[in-house]
Amino acid sequence: MFTPAAEELFAGEEEGGVEAEAAAASEEDAIARVLNDDDEAEGALGAAMDCYDTALRYSKERIQFGKPIAGFQLQQKKLAEMITEITKAQLLTYRLGQLKNEGKATTGQISMAKRNNVEIALKIAREARQMLGGMGITGDFSIMRHMMNLESVVTYEGTHDIHLLITGLDITGENAFV
Repeated sequence: MFTPAAEELFAGEEEGGVEAEAAAASEEDAIARVLNDDDEAEGALGAAMDCYDTALRYSKERIQFGKPIAGFQLQQKKLAEMITEITKAQLLTYRLGQLKNEGKATTGQISMAKRNNVEIALKIAREARQMLGGMGITGDFSIMRHMMNLESVVTYEGTHDIHLLITGLDITGENAFV
């Protein structure tokens, strides 16, 4: 079972689009600036991909106990989970892009993609930092920069929570912003 926003992301049919929804739902006007576009979703996805790529390259180069750490089970598990989450986020973002091109993307869908992609990017950045051990906190790699940027996106103006409230509105039809 999907939320109404997720239902559309997977079903491919929606009436109205962003403009009609904004006109009909005045409570969403107050949060419209948070949802101007999906740059946040795409930027987070790029950060996640860079962190994954950094961890993958490092794990192939870092030798421990006579072999690259990429050959150890836990490292492979972490890399596999990272690429799985990135792929899911790419599919979500791709579908949202299709809906936007068709003029059918809704506020709930945009919000869902933003929150999801920032959340998974932050988790991937943290995992990648751990894979690099002590090197993960140095300025030699971009992981810590991505982590700091993503942490700020999660917290500024309560964006992460706001996106959850938008999803809650989409699910229940009840405005919790008051």
